[in-house]
Amino acid sequence: MSRRRHIKARKLYPAIAIVGQGITEQIYFIQLRKMEKLSFTLKPNLPKHSDIKSIVTKAKDLLKKEFDVIFCVIDIDEINRNQVVKDQYFELRKRYHNKGNIFFIENNPCMEFWFLLHYKETTRFFNNYRQLETELKKHIADYEKTVIYLTRKNIYNVLKPFQDHARQNAIKGIGEGKGEFSKSEVYQILDFLKVK
Repeated sequence: MSRRRHIKARKLYPAIAIVGQGITEQIYFIQLRKMEKLSFTLKPNLPKHSDIKSIVTKAKDLLKKEFDVIFCVIDIDEINRNQVVKDQYFELRKRYHNKGNIFFIENNPCMEFWFLLHYKETTRFFNNYRQLETELKKHIADYEKTVIYLTRKNIYNVLKPFQDHARQNAIKGIGEGKGEFSKSEVYQILDFLKVK
């Protein structure tokens, strides 16, 4: 009688999770995953606790489980509202970023700045989404920061044709930005996932 050997399956690709603060990030990455036929997990399933401590705790828990790489997508406008939170964020970022496979991906002020970079090269400082909204609507006139709009419109599909432009604008902006400036590092996730 032969014995069964239990062979642990080898992972062909790293297990990736993206932890986001809000519904805009959630919907964008769900649509990206579907359109690009990628395999990664989004956490939390329904964003609830968007404070920085909860995000880092969730990332550490996911690393202990089955994930190899965690991207924490952070909206800086949320952090800049409170100096204590801002100090806490930079301390956590210093402790965990790029160590143990947790990566902080910053949008300053918010995810919509990444959307704007698909249409325009800029590092103009926007303090929050409200300040950015008028500029974004010059390019996506009917834009709404709602689940219904983002889902029906398929925001990823709308932006996809301009993705290379956004990536170039983001890289150039980070390299040239001085003082307070808006930026998006979302392209780093796309590069990691090899999205073309």
